[in-house]
Amino acid sequence: MPVEEEDKERLDRPTISDSDNTRTAEASAHEISHLPNGVGVTQPAKVTIDACVLDELEKCRAELAELKGTNYSTSKEKYRIIHRVPRAETEKFDCWLDHPRWVYGELDKKALQGSLPVSNVENFAQRHPEVSFLVQRTYRVGHGTDNEDDLPTPSSESIYIVSDRLKSVCRKMYKLLPYPVSVLKGEEMVELKAPYLFIYHSRNALDDCAAKLEPRDSREWQPLVRYILEAQKLEYERADYLISQKQISKGYIQYLFKPQDHVVLRQGKVQLGFLSTTWPTSRSIDSHDFKHICRESGVDLSKFFDEKDLKAEDFRKSFGVWNLEAYCFSYLGVFIKKDRTLSVVEPGKGNQSFPISELNVYPLEFAEDDIQALLKKRGEVFWRCRTQQYVSYVSSEETDPATLMSDRYMIDFKTYLRLHHKDYAKPISSNADSELDPALANAEEPPKQPFLLLLPNEIKGYNLRTKSWVDLEVNRITEIKWNETAFDSLVIDTGIKELIRALVTNLVAAEKGTDLIGGKGNGLTMLLHGGPGTGKTFTAESVAEIAHKPLYRVTCGDIGTTPKEIETYLENVLHLGNIWNCVVLLDEADIFLEERSLYDVQRNALVSTFLRVLEYFNGILILTSNRVGRFDEAFRSRIMLALHYKPLTHDQRRQVWRNFFRRLKDLEESKVNLENLMRHVEDLADHVLNGREIRNIITIGRQLAIYRNQVLDFEILESVVDKTSLFDKYLLEVNEGQTGDAIARELGMR
Repeated sequence: MPVEEEDKERLDRPTISDSDNTRTAEASAHEISHLPNGVGVTQPAKVTIDACVLDELEKCRAELAELKGTNYSTSKEKYRIIHRVPRAETEKFDCWLDHPRWVYGELDKKALQGSLPVSNVENFAQRHPEVSFLVQRTYRVGHGTDNEDDLPTPSSESIYIVSDRLKSVCRKMYKLLPYPVSVLKGEEMVELKAPYLFIYHSRNALDDCAAKLEPRDSREWQPLVRYILEAQKLEYERADYLISQKQISKGYIQYLFKPQDHVVLRQGKVQLGFLSTTWPTSRSIDSHDFKHICRESGVDLSKFFDEKDLKAEDFRKSFGVWNLEAYCFSYLGVFIKKDRTLSVVEPGKGNQSFPISELNVYPLEFAEDDIQALLKKRGEVFWRCRTQQYVSYVSSEETDPATLMSDRYMIDFKTYLRLHHKDYAKPISSNADSELDPALANAEEPPKQPFLLLLPNEIKGYNLRTKSWVDLEVNRITEIKWNETAFDSLVIDTGIKELIRALVTNLVAAEKGTDLIGGKGNGLTMLLHGGPGTGKTFTAESVAEIAHKPLYRVTCGDIGTTPKEIETYLENVLHLGNIWNCVVLLDEADIFLEERSLYDVQRNALVSTFLRVLEYFNGILILTSNRVGRFDEAFRSRIMLALHYKPLTHDQRRQVWRNFFRRLKDLEESKVNLENLMRHVEDLADHVLNGREIRNIITIGRQLAIYRNQVLDFEILESVVDKTSLFDKYLLEVNEGQTGDAIARELGMR
């Protein structure tokens, strides 16, 4: 039945009672079937209509009279607007062809009601094949004006594509648009939700894309896009203006995002890069979810509301969240896409605009220049660190050279997985589409953008000092600046220094040994012997610097007590020393070097274990000891260079003091009287101290000067020497005038 006959028959139905000057309009007994989004039109309840409604009915009769004899299917309009109003306390809706108005129903309760009901939307679409799409506007009580003289405004709008022809055209057009849209599938009516972001972001390309369609397809497409542009004109203009000012306000956040956008997620002070894959979708949240999202994102709750004053039930009115599907890359030996749902917090600021960059998630184009540079640089560093790298790491945000704390780490993710994640040591099973092509991953140059912007902000690194794997912030990773001058400041005999430099320069170049058995030690083993503070450890550190190698320092306290524990630990240490090309320093190695005897089987096992493990080490191994009086003969052939460090002479002590003073100058210490210190360096050198004791005195003196709020000078250092030497003087008295070095020689230990 044509729409005018259907509606005229309904309006002429005798449902008005003249006795009480009211009429009762009864809708169809059939419920309106549900649309894909759960929308349906149901049988309206009986409603009492007053004189105003009667006037509206008369107007409708007049309109129907004008339409009489007109075939609706020949109308130029390709769409019809369906107005729907939710039925109280149900999930169903009443639908109307005309704009609903405020009326008084039973018990004088206000309600929204039209005069041209639609009993079944799907049937309506089938009876009108000339209609290509339906515009569905939804109203809810309490939204917009409730003035009886004003038309209520819809709370949402959607378009349903009902024409198979238009569906086909849309599939073609969607492939031409610059931003992806879901392709329509099946025969059902498919929903497009306002504000139709795919049209908003494609406006500049619409004409060019439409020109690629066949004329017939273009004629089918144009009514749809024309309606959207006209209906959303004011909204689009408002969004354009806000975005042009790099501002945004509540209700317009969705206009910022589109698929294939580079976006930034702010989590506290950390900025993470993502690539969006979908259009934003909205959802309401309760107070618990909102607070959790804010904490995760580092969003300051106090910027938006007073938490004590805002009631829990007000959250849905005050706050919302836009979900945005996106991905970044994680690294588990291979680069893998990591999908994530980003929650864009919509602050409850009413219509007040604010900078886009204040959002916890925002497009990269609105980020400050330093943020974009940070993401790019971080990606470049991570790309280099996908392979083994020895790096410097600044563990704090300090910029003062005197307080700047830095350390060195070995980054070797494959070794980390092999040692600590046995499951990951196997080939990682992942979606082939989500894994970076191995050819690209093994290339010298990184893949094209946005790959670098999507890399993680943390990576595992091994601290050779603390012997532990930790998470490193990639932003704090820098290249190592090797301190090659450290070896020059080493205060030992000039001939010994030359010999060490020659060995390091030549032997560290992996020269082949003369041993006929493959796999046996071709490295460099050195023994440094001498009393405490004579420069043994500093020599090892300086060797690592001039060789540009990591220093792996191990003390006897690290390796265990039983032969099995020691063998396992040493094998692990020397294995890491080999694959990381380290200078391994075995400090205080006396327990391994002491001569074996017939009576101590366990000690003999320790020495034998050490000799066996040492035999197959191919790197630089430095042993330090101050007790070689009982040196096992088996080590003589295995040690390429053995050096003895005598107690510091007066000239050497003077040089040590000067070296430390130059270090203070390099640190730009403002509270140090360097001229005064240099003038009294001879006086300081008169004190019989070793290098470690001199360092400790300077450290104590600096702390004392800070405490007194004075400048560090000779008087402060001299007072520290006097106080700290009291204990040494007491020991000298106890030992009847013999020094520790003399006692060790007397006992045959040194």
